[in-house]
Amino acid sequence: MDAPIPGLRESLTFAVAVSVYQRHPGTGTGVCAGCGQRAPCPARRNAASVIVAAGDDPRRYDAGAPGEPASPPYTGYRVGGRSRRVDEDIGYFYDRDRE
Repeated sequence: MDAPIPGLRESLTFAVAVSVYQRHPGTGTGVCAGCGQRAPCPARRNAASVIVAAGDDPRRYDAGAPGEPASPPYTGYRVGGRSRRVDEDIGYFYDRDRE
């Protein structure tokens, strides 16, 4: 293994790489849960290379890894998880609710 890049672990680049790595896990069926491409997808592979360049193990950031939070750092609704209108008077719908 090459020497880690000094200061990379404290950078915004590293934080983004960890976020991308966590948002693109495999589903166990050979498909990425984040983008639907074959797992591991290019986004996850590239993020893993940044984590390795910082001198860290990417598997440490997998969901359920010891010492790391299992939930991703974002919230929201699942597709199809909301069906009420945005404005009852006007009748606009959320884009994710259209069929």
